[in-house]
Amino acid sequence: MRNGITLFILLVYTLSAGAQIGDATINSEGKRISFISGMLFNNKDFFFDFGLGYENLTAQWAIRLDVDFRPFFKKVQIKNEDGSIDQFFERKTLLGIAAEKRLLQLPVGSSTFRFLVGAKGGVMFGNYRGLRRHAEILPYVSPYAGAAFDIGSGGMFKFGYSFMDLQNPRIPQHRIFFGITFYLTEL
Repeated sequence: MRNGITLFILLVYTLSAGAQIGDATINSEGKRISFISGMLFNNKDFFFDFGLGYENLTAQWAIRLDVDFRPFFKKVQIKNEDGSIDQFFERKTLLGIAAEKRLLQLPVGSSTFRFLVGAKGGVMFGNYRGLRRHAEILPYVSPYAGAAFDIGSGGMFKFGYSFMDLQNPRIPQHRIFFGITFYLTEL
């Protein structure tokens, strides 16, 4: 958790320091509203990812409201204070803010390849199938890193590694992500 917070602070600093590139000041060109759709997965879990945000294509950074959710119920075991273990079928949802910075521009054919770093932060909550009991509402920070390819002038394809701690030792914290960002409108 501490490493995720440190990465998030470093990312926010990088975004604020990147407001100028060389001697050129960022102007209104290249500012877009975007929509992202993606997935995060490992060998034991799967999440869909949707977000709506703001892209600055000149400075190559983005910030968005993000929702990640598990589309199915997953069997989880929770240890009680008395030593007994309860087993539930849980559905999780993560609601938060994501910030992302893309670095280096490498032309690859008609596309552009970039490295990216980012972090998501917010709250995670869930429910259990067949019960009125709900999962505890907890804060989360999820750093990620990867690469992005432009899809013409309408968006980009992203993939990489994400660290997501769901506070469950039986579910691995390491995930792969794939996503597509669509630019909706210019500001």
